[in-house]
Amino acid sequence: MEYVGICAYERKDAYPLAENYSSHSHDSYELFLPIAGSLEFEVSDYLHTIGRGSVLILPPSVTHRLVVKDSEPLEYLYVQFTPRAIPDESEIRTAVDALFHNHGEGELSMRRLSSESFSYVYAAVKRLCISSTKDVHEQFFRILFPVLCEILAYGTPVSGKYDALIREVARQSTLTDQIIEYISQNYANIQDLSFVVDVFHYSTVHVNSLFKNRLGVSLWRYVLHIRLDRACDMLVNGIHASEVALSCGFKDYSTFYRMFKKCYGITPTECRRMGKKPEMVR
Repeated sequence: MEYVGICAYERKDAYPLAENYSSHSHDSYELFLPIAGSLEFEVSDYLHTIGRGSVLILPPSVTHRLVVKDSEPLEYLYVQFTPRAIPDESEIRTAVDALFHNHGEGELSMRRLSSESFSYVYAAVKRLCISSTKDVHEQFFRILFPVLCEILAYGTPVSGKYDALIREVARQSTLTDQIIEYISQNYANIQDLSFVVDVFHYSTVHVNSLFKNRLGVSLWRYVLHIRLDRACDMLVNGIHASEVALSCGFKDYSTFYRMFKKCYGITPTECRRMGKKPEMVR
């Protein structure tokens, strides 16, 4: 016989360990409210960054887990209810379907609430934690159904796909910054783009696309611009052009001369005589 009921719990974990939070699923509906700590929650193939003011909405049989990444104390509330605990009322069934079922798996499994709405939902779930009544339908009518209506009316849906996209953009931005930093420190030793694979383990095609989208130039053009910019600084400081070419990683002076004049419109020697940094012409 299927269990019929509603259960709500408040949890505090002063020393969270990843092994205590494994992937799982169950036959109940669940609302999960983070209270304190920096949390990530994996729902199917989607990873949500969650915090106070968010509520996760988990239908039955969906695999999920709390992702523990550090030892920061955690605090959260959750309420679970079985399908048979839902009163056979069309208005309630419609609300449950709208909140838990009428979207793709993982796509809208989180909603963000205003501080007022979150305070209301938090207080109601806390009330469920200490409720003494054994009448499941009464609990649903008096406490849980108004909570579902509040989330439906005032919660802002957040797509797991959108969350994943934002995380990927941030990750790619970080990768670009890391490569820019690497180039600034190693420009004189970079002779080709093999360092992208050797150091960062990404394809040159992928990184080239990142640089064109963010900086408007190819990766190799960026390396050359950094070399020539450093060469300008050295020339302005009075260093001989042939020494500058060698120090900035050019294989021979003729190549350096040709690229410098193409970029700045003057020769390296003329730049040294001017004693100031010229503008790039291309």
